[in-house]
Amino acid sequence: MAFLLGTQVGNGVSGLGPDHDPGLFSCQQRAFEILLVTFLMNKAHVKGFKKPKDRNRISDMMRSYGIKLKINTVVSKLNLNEDMASVYRRLKPNKIKLFYMHVIDNINGDVKTLVPTREEYEDFVMRNMLEDCDIVIEGPESMENAYFMINPEGEVYMNDNGVEKKYGSCFEKRLSDIFETVPLCKEKYFARYSENVKAINM
Repeated sequence: MAFLLGTQVGNGVSGLGPDHDPGLFSCQQRAFEILLVTFLMNKAHVKGFKKPKDRNRISDMMRSYGIKLKINTVVSKLNLNEDMASVYRRLKPNKIKLFYMHVIDNINGDVKTLVPTREEYEDFVMRNMLEDCDIVIEGPESMENAYFMINPEGEVYMNDNGVEKKYGSCFEKRLSDIFETVPLCKEKYFARYSENVKAINM
């Protein structure tokens, strides 16, 4: 089943200012959540939690610890006919994101045949909408220049108008210095993360 189970951990940059190193990303207050989610997912993998009731138990455990659950679904030709609404109802996420499959030429340009038509995507969205859940619909344009990521090598990278570009390593430079070179679209960033961001200097 083509869906990604994730949590609301590390979404957005909070409290950035001239005396605050954004590299911290509120790690201390999120560390327990990350460890707990890792434990739950590893437990699910090791013990073979493959049945729906087992996934339900994991989501229930997460909620009991106050961890918000988000399910990201990338819509492609591979899952157009999936009944994701039944999965969403069982897991009761706080938020669902339905992504239109986005091709980035220098990363996954060889999978263009898997991109659904706009009509197919809209049909998938309508079939899997839930009235009692926060659902975010994201086309490819909303993901370009809207956020940045950091890979295991410490490199800051971004989807810059459909092309992945790197802007330096946070192991070699302060993130605040790297941010000055990242072409982040402030409007898209705040539209995506406004509920998580307290203050930011752009």
